[in-house]
Amino acid sequence: MKKIIFIALTLVMGLASCQSSKVNISGRFVGSQADMVYLEQTTALEQILLDSVKIDEDGRFRLQIGNVSATPSLYNIIFDSERIPLLLMGGDNIELNAAGKVARNYTVSGSLESELLQQFNQSFIEGAVKLNSIITQFSDELNDEQRKAITKEYSKLYLDIKKQQLHFIVENKNRIAAVYALHQRLLNETYLFNGDSDVIYYRTVADAIAETYPESHYLPILRSQIARMDAQISLLSQVKETTIPEINLPDMFGNKRSLS
Repeated sequence: MKKIIFIALTLVMGLASCQSSKVNISGRFVGSQADMVYLEQTTALEQILLDSVKIDEDGRFRLQIGNVSATPSLYNIIFDSERIPLLLMGGDNIELNAAGKVARNYTVSGSLESELLQQFNQSFIEGAVKLNSIITQFSDELNDEQRKAITKEYSKLYLDIKKQQLHFIVENKNRIAAVYALHQRLLNETYLFNGDSDVIYYRTVADAIAETYPESHYLPILRSQIARMDAQISLLSQVKETTIPEINLPDMFGNKRSLS
């Protein structure tokens, strides 16, 4: 009897381990003429199209993928040329719903990391849209006061967006969603916020991820980025500390002049 129970438990555990690498994604998209849903995996080097499915008459769809990592990895659901980012791990059962423009109006459940992404993207994308709207107000017909007012409005909104972004990163530093937020940039941005000081946020997230997801493939990438940023800061500090020797040369009249 004990042997039968042991075999049964072994089979159940085996089935569970097989299922743990699978992810089910279902949902409903309405308000668009598009009829195909695509699933894309995002790696450090490329984006790989994994699967596609046609939505039914009610806008419903269902996808299943296997061999998904035990730690969250970035995937995209593509619909009507827009992407919904998802952080998926084996065993997730995702429910997606959206009306109209999916990137700004979707809801997601079944994955804490993906839900955090939705929260971040909602405010970040809305902020970016508002910034672009302010930019379009500039024209040659504006007077100085109007230009100052628009510039002030833009600066305030920009700082609000960055504060929200940094707050999200710190608040969720032990989540892969924070890694995603670290790498999001507004139009024409190069740095996260303030150049050299950005390394603080990268290090904070990396240290927290090392505790939560020590096997995550994003951790070595973060460590590599931190190493490059530290090296750049070190190089810049050496340049600043180096003094240029005083040089005196005669001018066109024969008088000595220092380059300084």
